[in-house]
Amino acid sequence: MKILSWNIGKYDGKLGTILKEESITKKFKVLEDIIKSEVPEIFCVVEGTISKEDTRLKELFETYNYVVYFEPEFVNKDLYKNLFEFKTYDSYGLKIFIKKDFKQNILPFDPSRAIHKGRLVNIELVNQQGVIIFLHRNMSRPSKEQHEFISAIYDWCFKGNLGFVANNIFILGDFNLTPWSSDYFSEESGYLLSEFVENIYNVKKRNNPCFYNPVINYLSTIKKKNMGGTFYSNNHGWGIFDFALIRDYDKNKQTFELITSSNEYEILNTSDESLNKDFINHDFDHLPIKLKIEL
Repeated sequence: MKILSWNIGKYDGKLGTILKEESITKKFKVLEDIIKSEVPEIFCVVEGTISKEDTRLKELFETYNYVVYFEPEFVNKDLYKNLFEFKTYDSYGLKIFIKKDFKQNILPFDPSRAIHKGRLVNIELVNQQGVIIFLHRNMSRPSKEQHEFISAIYDWCFKGNLGFVANNIFILGDFNLTPWSSDYFSEESGYLLSEFVENIYNVKKRNNPCFYNPVINYLSTIKKKNMGGTFYSNNHGWGIFDFALIRDYDKNKQTFELITSSNEYEILNTSDESLNKDFINHDFDHLPIKLKIEL
């Protein structure tokens, strides 16, 4: 099973981000080529449109035999009204698409699978192991809400909020926090840690849950020029905000990768070794993340 998550950035001109139609069209061509190049079973798009009239994202995925699993703008909003107060601002949080011919038995979406105004959504695969996949987009600025968001993930994973405790848990998306943020090892978040800090805090001796985060090891071994993270800002340089947390990691069964190119496009600018504008090409500022799981 292949899962992709990509913060493609806002593109409709609201909230201070103004792109010309030519740039928007180019973004869609790159996104389309990623879909064709990777053909993931699950594709999570973060941000993107915040316009109620713009359904081009849905139409693009439908062209390649995907169905909408979650997106209030694309389905009947009455389904969500008792779960959270829907606002246009929230609509660029997550959009989840699943291949129609995906062989796994997935429980249907219901409102209980989305919390934090639809920024945190789970998909449950019913097989012998029981697999839970969390896809999310955390708040972008440091705040109490960011901390509460990480705590909510822990509650869902380990306090029975999902109806059962699953060993096979995968959490991926735009965390908007670095992998070493203190939010992952507070009392409230239950020490939702990545493995490279596990020894420092001696978590296992406390019998607290621990997740493996492959992004640090991946970045330390990758040989691509100028690749210093998952997000690039012209003002601040590289950041590591997009990654996956894996419960019960097995390197033979799970592989993590940052996508830097598709069949026709180079997303990461590797031709210029200087850190300058347009370092990530085509008006993107995040790289897509890919997690392959052997079930």
